[in-house]
Amino acid sequence: MSLKKWLDNGYLKKAKPTKRDIDAKFGVARRDLEDASTTEISDDSRYRLAYEAMLVVAQAMLLADGYRPASQGSHYSSIESLEHTMGESREKIE
Repeated sequence: MSLKKWLDNGYLKKAKPTKRDIDAKFGVARRDLEDASTTEISDDSRYRLAYEAMLVVAQAMLLADGYRPASQGSHYSSIESLEHTMGESREKIE
């Protein structure tokens, strides 16, 4: 399903982000990945940080295309949108 259809179905909302908004998301993702690379925390914590980084990148990509998830914390639509926002096949993303 295209992002336009997602918008029509209510999974996404239109957004007018600034470059600063998008850069801030990528900054959070970078920090999460840096923190996840330390061996001083548990593997579970490292995994959570890496997951959060991926989620924030997915949200940044949606913002760059002019959308945001319709509900706060909508992990599913953020992650599923990567196929459209990154221009990659589902097989490559998984």
